[in-house]
Amino acid sequence: MDLILSFSTETWILVAISLVLLYLYGTYTHGIFKKLGIPGPTPLPFFGTILSYRKGLWDFDKKCYKEYGNIWGFYDGRQPVLAITDPDMIKTVLVKECYSVFSNRRIPLEIDSQGLTKPQRPIVLKIKLRDETLSGA
Repeated sequence: MDLILSFSTETWILVAISLVLLYLYGTYTHGIFKKLGIPGPTPLPFFGTILSYRKGLWDFDKKCYKEYGNIWGFYDGRQPVLAITDPDMIKTVLVKECYSVFSNRRIPLEIDSQGLTKPQRPIVLKIKLRDETLSGA
């Protein structure tokens, strides 16, 4: 304990700067959806909204759909993800306009007792950052 207290002023400044830079690195992508006016849950540094998946992706998506509507943004760690449930917009994004731009799509599936997927499941697009702007935007 005496070793930590005996650090010089320069060492404490270096530790403080390192912690600030680490925090900025963990949160610099978390303002993208706010700048674009897209609603969504508030992310945590480095974790994003991953901790909200404790009850499962389907419950998380239902909660976000009820709270934010047809479009919302969330974060898998530091990676921004845009969820869309409007069929016309999904068609525009995936077929007409930006099919080659987006990659790494994940589609959360939940099968009911008849073997059908539940309605209102969102198409989720991971957004790759290029020069701090959204790809395809």
